[in-house]
Amino acid sequence: MKLKPDISGPVIGLLVLFIISQPAWAQRDRIQGALDIEVTKISMKKIRNQDSEPRHGDIPIDQKTRWLRVIVDYRVFVSRDAKINTGYGTDDLWIDQATFQWTVVMARKGRRGNGPSVRRSVRFKKKVRYQNIRIGDRHRAMVFIEPKTYDRYSEGLVQDGIFVHLGIKLGGKTKENMWAVGTQFERRQNEARKMFPRVRGEGGWFASEEVSAIDGGLLCRLQTPWRMSSYQHLENIVSYE
Repeated sequence: MKLKPDISGPVIGLLVLFIISQPAWAQRDRIQGALDIEVTKISMKKIRNQDSEPRHGDIPIDQKTRWLRVIVDYRVFVSRDAKINTGYGTDDLWIDQATFQWTVVMARKGRRGNGPSVRRSVRFKKKVRYQNIRIGDRHRAMVFIEPKTYDRYSEGLVQDGIFVHLGIKLGGKTKENMWAVGTQFERRQNEARKMFPRVRGEGGWFASEEVSAIDGGLLCRLQTPWRMSSYQHLENIVSYE
């Protein structure tokens, strides 16, 4: 009679390993769920190409060309209602990954020049994923409108005509929303609605079909000449789309 191979040893070993490791994973999930994120500031600035950028053949570097850079400052902290016991100090807490979903609108005047027109305005989107974000106040994330895109659509731009919505997800859950008109921002949606000119139909400036959606144009740091600038002070970008 042919005997079946005895696999009870390996199975028991795997079961024991699963039981031992489960509390560690559960604790890690609790830690990730206990961390929160909050935008504290937004700034915008036109910046020139770096002098140190390598040139292509005999094509000179155009130092007059300007990019529009949008930066948000944010902090990572432990939620008030969190119940975790890590065995470490809070300085040792990290976010595994965070997804920043940007929507930026360039609000342009109508043909008659009387206020922003949804039909002449344009909208861009960018999703950027960061990893290994340590708890603390000094964090920054940024996107750029590349020069030719800005030049093309900035004609007729209204004052404070850069509208921004930023949604931040941790572990697939939205933990932060921020809306801005220029550098004035609001984290409460009901209050944020008061900041923007009224738009007919549903969706507002960030979803209305009347605002032209433009592919490309809004870039993350890795797509610009500043991809390695101040690298030690910024979080690593895992992916973008």
